[in-house]
Amino acid sequence: MADEYIEAPIEFDEIELYNRGIERIQSYFPSWTPKPYGFIDIVLRTVASMAAIGAEVGSEVPSSIFRAFGPLAHDPPHDATPATATTIWTVIDQQGGYEIPAGTPVGLSLSGSTNPPSGFETVDDWVVAAGEQTVSVNIVATIPGLDTSGLDTVIRADSLPYVTGVTLTAPSAGGTDAELDPDFIDRLSSDFESWTTTPIRGIDFARKARDIIGVYRCAYWENYNPADATTDNDKYVALCPVDENGQAVSAGIQTQVSDYMESLREVNFVAPVVSPSYATVDATAVIHVLDPSDEASVLGEVESVLAEYFSPATWGGPGPIWNNLPVVRLSKVMTAIESLSDVVYADGLTIGLNGGVQAAADITMPGAFPLPQPGTFTLSAVTP
Repeated sequence: MADEYIEAPIEFDEIELYNRGIERIQSYFPSWTPKPYGFIDIVLRTVASMAAIGAEVGSEVPSSIFRAFGPLAHDPPHDATPATATTIWTVIDQQGGYEIPAGTPVGLSLSGSTNPPSGFETVDDWVVAAGEQTVSVNIVATIPGLDTSGLDTVIRADSLPYVTGVTLTAPSAGGTDAELDPDFIDRLSSDFESWTTTPIRGIDFARKARDIIGVYRCAYWENYNPADATTDNDKYVALCPVDENGQAVSAGIQTQVSDYMESLREVNFVAPVVSPSYATVDATAVIHVLDPSDEASVLGEVESVLAEYFSPATWGGPGPIWNNLPVVRLSKVMTAIESLSDVVYADGLTIGLNGGVQAAADITMPGAFPLPQPGTFTLSAVTP
């Protein structure tokens, strides 16, 4: 991928640099003025031209330079990670002693896929014990990346004559792509706002939670203790991390976040990590359009905008720190609908939760960190 560039505010206008040179000389000799095409004038113009070229080059720095700077600030970019899997290897008999060396190749593919298999290899040396005919063997992708996760079919690649079969206990998991330069720069600039490895404010904890791979956004609630739902606990910061789709991260990732906060926090701070709760939001509305032939397409647009508005991936703001907003406000839903250019106006709007009674009023989603999900949208269109 071609490197992207960031422009720094460096002056590289040749005329401006020439004028600055004149001003500098006149600061020492106030009555001096340059003689057109005189020796000093030519020198100033030549130097200004060369300086402008150098300044223009210096004003554009490759964004990848921050990948080198991040580690110096103890905030490195996330490297790609390889997927892993557990396999069961079966040998010809139970006499034992059959060896499966570290680095033995295995191919994994997705069931039904025509793509070439991804290369994996055994992690350690394994030996089938006497009296056994199978052994559990861990394998790891030879090339890191997200596309090595979710593979569920073994393609034999080894040359061991005593092995009769290899099967997976579960699809491969854990592979991630390297953090892209724009994403890393965005996270780095966010981290630098606090410029400390010790989180103090709630937003500091939430930002640090994003250091854990798999955490895309995170909400926080200062002084909240989820154990008893009290909100007056000094030095408590409850955290709710989610992935890029707005779904709860795995228990393993929650544990990583909790352990990371424990390693960073100031003495006596407590940072419990919880999952969000989800509420399906239903809506009913009459949509007024001008052209009867547009009714079907406009209703489709309204349904799409409602699905986007109630998406847990963007609820609470599109940024890395999502705001904990439990109330679904009727007026904002109406604004989202009427933001479409083909909608003249909407009326009869009602909203409700989880298939329950709808009303023309704000509704509160249950839970400490609630997120909406698109429900059933009952829409009708009318024309003048």
